[in-house]
Amino acid sequence: MDILVCVEVREHSLVEDLILLVKKNILDFDRDTVKKILDIIINLALKESDIIASISPTFELAKKYIDQNIDKAITINSVCKYINLDKSYFIRKLKNIYSISPKQYIIDMKLDMALSYLKEGLSTLETCEKVGYESSESFTIVFKKKFGITPHAYKHQFSRS
Repeated sequence: MDILVCVEVREHSLVEDLILLVKKNILDFDRDTVKKILDIIINLALKESDIIASISPTFELAKKYIDQNIDKAITINSVCKYINLDKSYFIRKLKNIYSISPKQYIIDMKLDMALSYLKEGLSTLETCEKVGYESSESFTIVFKKKFGITPHAYKHQFSRS
């Protein structure tokens, strides 16, 4: 009789590895021990999902704030002040839940908008200002780091397509 686990666990390979090791008789656990281990993993996963569900509205509010202020120089401090959450807690939880830092999320959102503006024909300077960068040099560095091409070259390449 196989054990079926229908819970999404972030480290699902751990569960799969455990089951495989038991099936191959590499780990000498009886069925009750395996069941207890899986129960612990499932309970941890359920607790994590409860925590995520309870803080999800807070992160939705943070996302809304970022989206509404994407054209400004957004700081993590301003986001945390808006959602009334401790900065280190916010950073840690966002990384745990979404596997991305708030800073990287803001950068990614700005760069996604920048692509749209460049496609519309805006200059690098106009795009830079519209997505809240104070300096076109720093904008160009971040853009090139993510896409491997400068904003000017991207706009030129896109206009020829």
